[in-house]
Amino acid sequence: MLACNTHREACALGRRIHGKGISIQTWGILPKIREVGAHLTPADQSRIREGHPEVSFALMNGGQALTERKSTRAGRDARLRLLEQHFPGIRDEVEKHRAFRADVIDALAMLWTARRFRDGLARALPNSPVRDFRGLAMQIWA
Repeated sequence: MLACNTHREACALGRRIHGKGISIQTWGILPKIREVGAHLTPADQSRIREGHPEVSFALMNGGQALTERKSTRAGRDARLRLLEQHFPGIRDEVEKHRAFRADVIDALAMLWTARRFRDGLARALPNSPVRDFRGLAMQIWA
């Protein structure tokens, strides 16, 4: 999908590969993903890791993925309950940024993961990485 020129093209490719398209939000960050990917080397991966908020939330939730969509009130509340265990009082801070509350919640999940990495507690999925054609480890950290 990184090579696609339009959102429509990326969605069509996604549907062919795994049965679903990509969100407009994902399409919006693809240029930055391309930029990082163009400069990242296997040596960089000793200090630069990839994470995903939903993987972090699943780990915070005892290894179980959250079933509520993050765009719903129940989904937002479930994520905030998990975050409050690590960032007491964070709900009030998140509410100050209502226009992009979901982004702030995702950023806090990534901060949780960064702290785990700093403290030697982060886990890689998969444990033994598959490598792409450039030798980059394809892993998500949480």
